[in-house]
Parts: sequence; structure tokens; C-alpha cells
Amino acid sequence: MKTISRYIMTLALLLTAATGAWAQDTYNVTFKANGNTKTVENITLPHTFGCSFNGDLGRGTGELDVIIQELYGLDGGTGSSNIPESDNASVTCDVDNGANQYIIVNAPFNGTATVTGYYYNSSFDAFNYSLEIICAPAEPTEPTVTLNDDKTEASFEMPTSDATVDYELVRDMSVQMTATMGDGTDGLRYRVKKSEQNPGKYEPADMNILQVLTLVAVHDGIEQKDLTLEEDYFCRIYKLDEQTKQPEGDGVLLFDFDFAPGLYALKAFATDDSNYDGETALSNTFKLFEGYELKIAAGEFATYYKDEALYVEDEDAKLYTITTVGNETATATELTIAAANTPLLVKNNAAEAKTILLIPTTATADDVTPYEGFKGTLEATQIAASTATQNNYALNGKEFVWVKDAIAVGANRAWLEIPATTTNSRALTIVFDDVTGMSNNLTPALSQGEGAWYDLNGRKLQAAPTKKGVYILNGKKVVVK
Repeated sequence: MKTISRYIMTLALLLTAATGAWAQDTYNVTFKANGNTKTVENITLPHTFGCSFNGDLGRGTGELDVIIQELYGLDGGTGSSNIPESDNASVTCDVDNGANQYIIVNAPFNGTATVTGYYYNSSFDAFNYSLEIICAPAEPTEPTVTLNDDKTEASFEMPTSDATVDYELVRDMSVQMTATMGDGTDGLRYRVKKSEQNPGKYEPADMNILQVLTLVAVHDGIEQKDLTLEEDYFCRIYKLDEQTKQPEGDGVLLFDFDFAPGLYALKAFATDDSNYDGETALSNTFKLFEGYELKIAAGEFATYYKDEALYVEDEDAKLYTITTVGNETATATELTIAAANTPLLVKNNAAEAKTILLIPTTATADDVTPYEGFKGTLEATQIAASTATQNNYALNGKEFVWVKDAIAVGANRAWLEIPATTTNSRALTIVFDDVTGMSNNLTPALSQGEGAWYDLNGRKLQAAPTKKGVYILNGKKVVVK
């Protein structure tokens, strides 16, 4: 064994107690008699328990008189006793010339030793006693570890006696909590909606609580294992400035998060009682957005108007705005990102009815100017009846139809207001300009530049058109006004 009075270690080593980690020379000795128990703790061996049975048992100077008094309930007196006898080699009994009695526990043993004898009290009534002695190692006392301010070194006091140290390397503490948040990817997006139960608050629209918990999961970068949220770490959610991507404020715990729309990132912190140290970097950037749903029949349109820039991700959905109007047609221009306050046509190209999700964005919108008579509203209102000087048109899903009497429309809808000198038709067919790429679908005969005119159904005209509308000339669409 090597005597060690003090030991300094860096945080690269974390010592954990194993069986017999610290040398232990202290024992607990228990005496049992008459149905009672008395334990003397943390003694070193050999140890002598002694007393004089010729004095008051309650005021003796040795340990044994007090022990016997407690076990047997003796209340004092004078008398004498014989020398006790032991049946265990590790326990001996002795007496000095002054008749002082001794029981000596010489060495550790895992078991019991019985000591017998008799005592005469002040009335000279014989009192036989038998002591059972149990010797067991005391519970080891682990040293208290103290960290310096920088948490780079730890120190602790070793036992004064010789010691052996068994340790295991459980974690390299110089590698702080290099964990991965969630699935480790950025750019995750979740839609939220206004809560019906808590006005002014938001709640997840598409993800359940299991997905939320997955979002804040942490994986150990050292041992490649999932950490336990309740024991190893806690997570804070930080709102980010969308331009600088830097945190705004101190972040909140998951159960305090309000799910308001915005850009967020996560950081995990090791708990005090975990095997980890430090914190992760900001990671798992995700965005919460308040989307808008439109249910549209197969192959049809719906109008929409909002004071936010919008786009769609559904491959069956297209965004358009009306850019020109003829006598019988309304020309739609496709948009990738629609600017705020742009009246929109949303097309469902699927063969079945679908709910199309319009997604708010801060990205730069397309530079397209809507037709000045394409109007929108943020609140429920009415489309006025057509007059002698102005024709108004409402969308019926497939085309714009003339409004004879005023009709109610809901919030976030759009319609057409057109001077009577521009159109007098009872319905306006929706056609598309070149932005849609429709010319790519033309037949070879229509794209060879032969100088012939065609309608949008590919039918060749006998001469140049005289009626207002959209036609195809030399493979390109031409608006005839």
C-alpha cells in the first residue's frame, strides 16, 4: 500500500467508487442481550471494552458497564462478577488485579461471538448475563471532491491510513457536453394555429407531443447513446432574430414555451447530478409559422388575399394573380412568392379535392403587378352589384362570373372590378401567360412559326382574330384587346 495524504486530479478523470474503493479500518461492534441491542460505531481494532463491576454500573468509566446497563436495564449498585468467557478466538476476556473486567475485540470477524458470565448485585442476587457480539465493517466514507473555479481540477482529502484506490474512467470531462439536439438537422418547420381554448395563444397544428419531445432529444457525442431528459440535461428554447440568427433573451424551458410564430433554436445544459458537464451549442434551428388553409375542388381555383407574403409547397398547387383582362378572358400570371396584399388565384391541379396550405414568408416576393381591378379584402364584405359603367365578377371555382346583385364574401377573398368599356361578357375565362410555361405544351405545328393563329384549344383560325382574347401566334400567346 502507498500512503497518500492528498491527491489532485484533472477533470479528465472522474473517480467512481467501486467495491473496496477506499481502504477501511473502522468497524461497528454490536452487543445484543435480553432482546436489546447496543452498537458502538467506527472503532479501530483491536479495541478494549472495559469496566469495574464493583462500582455503580450507571456511573462507571468504562464502556462495558454502560452497555450492560442499557441492555439489561440495571439501575446501579455494588457487587462483583466473574471473568466473562468467549467462544470466539477474535474476542478475548481479561481481568486486572483490581478486578476490572475487559472484553477485547482483537480482530475483524464477520459473525458473532458469545460472552457469558454472572453478576451479584447489592442484594447479592445472582444475575446471569450473556452478550452476543457482532463485528462488521463500517460503511466506507467517500472523500468530498472540491472543484476549482474553472472546473479544470478537483481535489479531495485521502484517509490518513494507508489506502488503495480502484477507479474507472467513466467520461472524459475535458470534452464538454458535445451532444446533438434532436435529429441534428436545421431548417425544421412546424405550423401553428391560434388556440381556440386560449385566445391570443398558439398551439401546434401538425405535430403531437411526441414530436415535440423528439425535437429536444439529446444524443451523447462520446458514447453515442440517448441521454435521459429527467436525469442528464435540461433544454432551453431561444427565439432568434431572423436576420442575425442570434438569440433574443435568455430562452425558456419547454413547459414554458408558448409556440408563437418565429425562428427558434435549442440548447441543452447538463444537470448538476449527471455524468456530463457544460452545455451544447445552439442547434436544431426550427421555425413556427401560422399557415392558412384553402379547401379547393379538383382542378378548380379559389381566391385569397392576405397582408403577408405567401407561397405554397404542395406540388399540386399553384399561385397566380390576374395581370390583364380582356372582353372574355382574365390572364393569370404564376407567382413563386406572392407579395403581401396581392389578390391571388390558388389552383388545385390534383384530380381530387385538396386542402392547400399557404405559408407566410419573409423572403423576397416576385415583382409582378396585379391588374388594378383585381381587389381583395381582409374582412368579410360584399361585392357590389354591377352598374352601367362597371362590371364586377366573382370566382365560381372555374371562371369569373358577372355579379348582378351584391353578394357577401368572406374575409381574405378577391374579385374583379372592370370598366364596362373593357368587357361586357357574363363570364371571364381564366387563361395563362408565358410565365406558366404553357407554350411548352404546344403541339409542334403551333411552335414552328408558320404565321398561323390558334386558339388556346389548338384550333387553327382562318385569319387573324378580331375578337378580344388570348391566342397563339408563332408558338407564343398573344392578348388581343
